[in-house]
Amino acid sequence: MRRDFELMKQHNLNSVRLCHYPQDRRFYELCDEYGLYVYDEANVESHGMYYDLRKGGSLGNNPEWLKPHMDRTINMFERNKNYPSVTFWSLGNEAGNGYNFYQTYLWLKEADKDLMDRPVNYERAQWEWNSDMYVPQYPGADWLENIGKNGSDRPVAPSEYAHAMGNSTGNLWGQWQAIYKYPNLQGGYIWDWVDQTFAIKDKNNRDIWAFGGDMGFVGIVNDSNFCANGLVAADRSLHPHIYEVKKVLQYIHFEPVAFTPNKIKVSNRHDFIGLEGYTLRWAVECDGKAVQGGEMNFPVITPGSSANIELPLKALPADGKEYFLTLCAFTKHEAPLIPKGHEVAIEQWILPTTQIAGKVQPANSTLATDRNNEAITLKGNNFQIAFSTQNGEMTELIYHGKNLIKEGLQPNFWRPLTDNDIPNGHLNRCATWKTAGKDAKLENLEVTEKQQIVIVTATYKMEAQGSTLQTIYDIHPDGAVRVSMHFTPGKQALNEMPRLGMRMILSAEYEMMSWLGRGPQENYADRKTGALVGLYNATVWEQFHPYVRAQETANHCDVRWIALRNAAGEGLLVTGEDPLSVSAWNFPMEDIEYRPSQVERRHGGSILKKDIIWLNIDHQQMGVGGDNTWGAQVHPEYTITPHEWKYSFTLQPLGAKDDAAEQAHQCWF
Repeated sequence: MRRDFELMKQHNLNSVRLCHYPQDRRFYELCDEYGLYVYDEANVESHGMYYDLRKGGSLGNNPEWLKPHMDRTINMFERNKNYPSVTFWSLGNEAGNGYNFYQTYLWLKEADKDLMDRPVNYERAQWEWNSDMYVPQYPGADWLENIGKNGSDRPVAPSEYAHAMGNSTGNLWGQWQAIYKYPNLQGGYIWDWVDQTFAIKDKNNRDIWAFGGDMGFVGIVNDSNFCANGLVAADRSLHPHIYEVKKVLQYIHFEPVAFTPNKIKVSNRHDFIGLEGYTLRWAVECDGKAVQGGEMNFPVITPGSSANIELPLKALPADGKEYFLTLCAFTKHEAPLIPKGHEVAIEQWILPTTQIAGKVQPANSTLATDRNNEAITLKGNNFQIAFSTQNGEMTELIYHGKNLIKEGLQPNFWRPLTDNDIPNGHLNRCATWKTAGKDAKLENLEVTEKQQIVIVTATYKMEAQGSTLQTIYDIHPDGAVRVSMHFTPGKQALNEMPRLGMRMILSAEYEMMSWLGRGPQENYADRKTGALVGLYNATVWEQFHPYVRAQETANHCDVRWIALRNAAGEGLLVTGEDPLSVSAWNFPMEDIEYRPSQVERRHGGSILKKDIIWLNIDHQQMGVGGDNTWGAQVHPEYTITPHEWKYSFTLQPLGAKDDAAEQAHQCWF
């Protein structure tokens, strides 16, 4: 329990709903000690009876069941009434409404009126009189915005929302933008805290988390991995989405002050304390490294108020580079469960600078081109690249006599399904994209020259989608290759693309990954506020998060460049013309593809490291969603509409002494 509370406090969680029964006495004692609001819930649920309000239609409206409802409610109250951490009472969960709940509500209000007079809530009461707050389940951002704007006759706090199953918790910031804006919105309870799974070994003696069916089958259909909805795993290791929760729920907010070069607005969202116990650290970062920085105390900012702070920022050079202002707040002193120097809040934004055009690198040699029935081969300065005339794909990328690739770039419009994708019809709705890149038929492979640059253009027909696709390679004699992918839809109606990008397979030795983009944890279009743009280093294997059920993982948004190197420091640099979404795995995509649990229970912990680097270089990947895991789709603003798209990136070699950031700034075309 203490570890749970430590993690909750360190990730800005301040309240716990007990689902769906009271806890051990020690739980309440620790909540009293450490300061967590408790939403105490009676051990009442009859979800299987559903919610028919006709007499006898559910247990909640059947007077024959009044005594069990009263007994469980009274027991909860009498046992826990003197714990100051108990802030709300709940009549139960998903048991319909009606006579029995009217009586338990009236009893609780009477019993507590001279003690703490706490709010009494019940989700299935909805807007009826026997709930002091409206506590819906799984509202989206639009609903919260609407109810906030229109107002309500009581406080609103979802008793369940942001279903955190697998790779999830997308658009949490969208929900909290409404919550922060409107005073009748009081927060909510993420479903849920910890995965309910068991540690076992798979057939290869690897550690996995067991879910429905793994412990044997006793003739009752199970819910597969539906009990794995946590922000943390069963051993309390962190899932990537908890970092988004921490960022969205942070108590200190930062924003730029308009029309000023060096002022920031700081808002204190604490209810009872000022910011005297925190230190502000700021840095101006370029290429992931601090070029200016400092540390300071916050001024007096009382609870619920804001103040402007002036930072001693120096003028930025007009060098064509990006500069970010990164802000972090840290604790000055140790507190219960929170150490001194703990990071409590972060923010970052790009600073305005004067942009200048880069100087194009001159070509020091020319390319020799050879074409036969099987391949087009171009040779340059310690460099060779080849393309298949059968499918137009790159087959060789050789620098200094060494081929870096096992398979060349191939358009990719698919991603392994997340837990949220499966029940919302994604597999059928988006099926046309699953093998669209692989199935595209080469119609023309053209070689042209522009000064010393050779341009190879592969034109494809996407028959199933009624669309066309071009992959264009601008090849510099010194080894830089600009790759452009151009998708043009026809008149055929098409559903959203899960991904818009390309993939290639490199030799396994290029396992040391560095990138300038969001990190260090994985992040997605609708779950990235908790991942700052920075310079990060890790192995490819460390990118993989072993979700309880294997699924999409390891993406990074807003990536300026990514480098993959071997032990000697040699490798490949990929630089986006615009920021990219990238990921790298030590296995093919098929290894983490969805399999129905009746066919195969595919666990994240069972995924084996293979002798490859699978590199996804995407223009975009759709968000992960998270409103619920039984039908809600990714919000439209985080999906990819199949209109005309074009994006570009540049491949270039890295030597052992090359600085990837400096190389990424070179202009080749």
